[in-house]
Amino acid sequence: MFRYNRVHNVISSGEIVELHTAGPMTFDNNLLDQNIGTRTVHLASGLFNSAPWRVVNNTIANNTGEGLVLDQSGAYVQLFNNILYANSSFDLDAVGTYVELHADTYFNSTTSGGGNISNHGYAFAGTDPGYDTTTFHLLGGSGSINSGAAYAGVLPGQDLDGNVRWVGSNPDRGAFESNVSDQAYWLVTSAADSSHASDSTVNCNPGSTKCTLREAITRANAAGPSLIAFHLTGSCGPQVILLGSPLPDINNAIAIDGFSQPGAVMNTLAFDSGGGLNATLCIVIEGIIANNVSSALIAASTDFGAQLDVRGVMFEGFTGPAVSLSANSYHWVHGNAFGIETDANPFVFGNAAGVLFGGGATFSTVGGNAPADSNVFGRMNDASKAAITLSSSANGHFGHSVVGNLVGVDGGYTVHANQGAGLRVQNSSYHEIRNNSFVANALDGISLSAANSNWLHDNNIGALPQEGVLYASTLSNAGSGIALSNGAANNAIGGFDKTAYQIGYSNTIQNNKGPGVWIRTGAGTGNSVLSNHIGANGPNGIAGGDFAIDIGALGTAAGTNSDSVDILQSYMLGYQTFMLNFIVAGNGGDAYRVDFYLNNDTGCDAGGYGPAEIPIQTYSFTMPGAGTQFQGVSVQLPVFGIFQSPSYVTAAATNLASGTTSQISNCALLKNDRIFIDGFEVQVIPAG
Repeated sequence: MFRYNRVHNVISSGEIVELHTAGPMTFDNNLLDQNIGTRTVHLASGLFNSAPWRVVNNTIANNTGEGLVLDQSGAYVQLFNNILYANSSFDLDAVGTYVELHADTYFNSTTSGGGNISNHGYAFAGTDPGYDTTTFHLLGGSGSINSGAAYAGVLPGQDLDGNVRWVGSNPDRGAFESNVSDQAYWLVTSAADSSHASDSTVNCNPGSTKCTLREAITRANAAGPSLIAFHLTGSCGPQVILLGSPLPDINNAIAIDGFSQPGAVMNTLAFDSGGGLNATLCIVIEGIIANNVSSALIAASTDFGAQLDVRGVMFEGFTGPAVSLSANSYHWVHGNAFGIETDANPFVFGNAAGVLFGGGATFSTVGGNAPADSNVFGRMNDASKAAITLSSSANGHFGHSVVGNLVGVDGGYTVHANQGAGLRVQNSSYHEIRNNSFVANALDGISLSAANSNWLHDNNIGALPQEGVLYASTLSNAGSGIALSNGAANNAIGGFDKTAYQIGYSNTIQNNKGPGVWIRTGAGTGNSVLSNHIGANGPNGIAGGDFAIDIGALGTAAGTNSDSVDILQSYMLGYQTFMLNFIVAGNGGDAYRVDFYLNNDTGCDAGGYGPAEIPIQTYSFTMPGAGTQFQGVSVQLPVFGIFQSPSYVTAAATNLASGTTSQISNCALLKNDRIFIDGFEVQVIPAG
């Protein structure tokens, strides 16, 4: 990560800034100006790397040499809202890299080594971005103001000066945000469900006391980018707006701000603080049950101008997803409650589902990076639907973010069980699912079906967000923690960089009634499960045919992956150090990575296969041609994994060529009595 830097007047015979990684990269909110070198910024990976690389809101301008050079060995790099301009050579150079431009401004570019540059919306080539050449702040009237891509899941919360990003309908381009807004303003003063077309007394002119939400959306659709605020009589209430039918389709850039109602309070507690959420929401949008209202807010497949930002609203009583968005990009659903009130007045009705990003919706966000952005989802009452669904009619590169949400509980961690899955990703790819909690769902916590190249990390599945390594919870998902099926392939669960041990990307997957991670028959290959905390999950109750991680009673490596690892010995060499002898079976000539786990409970199943509770170390090697490798490794326990008795060691092998992770190994008792060990013992822990 390289962010919030200014690099100015540096002279070099080579690169000014050069970064290499085999994992994810974030390069945002930087200003690099008036430097002299061959390349101002060079971002490179020596191997094919499908981890997300994002270059966001930078200004790289007025340098001698190339501006931004991307060398990602045949993978995708996403650019959002950058200004690359007035560099003496090419402003943008894609070397063997597929570059996606989202609202970037540059003068010229080049490609080599099979690289490609594609415009995914509002990228301007050969255009003056309109900045001051001394401060690089945007000038009044600049086309870079309010014209960036509003992809909330990747945007920094501040600009390089520390000002709020963003102001207006869309963020500005470059490292600095102006205070200019392009939004029309509409103030909802009536909870009635009517419009001027049906009631001539309804209007949203300045000073009106009868501006309804329905009329405000109608006006906003006609006016252009708009902000809809609330000032309903009676302070917080809550104020209930009863809908007899869905509100008008969204077909413009419209922000609906429930936090503007007097008495509403945004959440200020960090998602992983363990203190829950402290938001107070005052605006309730409710579907009249007798009317079978499908949704509150809709962007249908033909609403090509739609861009919805909705925050601070409670939704209940809808027979479909309360928010259903199937067109255009950069929607943002954050700080809301679905089926759960955040004050002392409990909802009477839930929803069939919470949020659907379907059809042609792209690059949109549920939740967000700030504490105020967390949504809560509970009491979804349709088992065929999930609380959150990311879906498309065909698999594609869509790139949604689901960040910082509580699913299955309210902000105080009171259970509000859902009848379906917590999150379903179906026929769509390249999403990032992070920092969420999925509990108390009647099906899987997360279901991936025909979903490829998604990254799931830092989630709590079957557990609540807490500080620390492990946190036991009784809030089980009735299915698996994460289930993969129907060709789902190349998904990363936990760490993304397969060549190195990564700290900070672990999912905690506990207390689910099915397997922690279940890769089912028919799933694709390349699904990696690295450096997670997986334990205390149950069997799936279905006999044979499926490959799983932490499978419980089945305990078999049969199914989609023939790679396996077995631990033959484990014994202490000294305080926090022990020796492991193990054997890996796999494909000769391929590179492998073996991850070791410490387990301080008796979670080994009847077949002797174990959980993977605390990742402690990795070991890499190339498989001999015969397809079997016997190895001994000295392993160092981390501070948080100080030896407890009894403790068990498990392992999993990942084929670095295919990216596929094996079944968790047998449980091996970690012995600390070194005197009587003969060096040939095999330890398998029986059931009970």
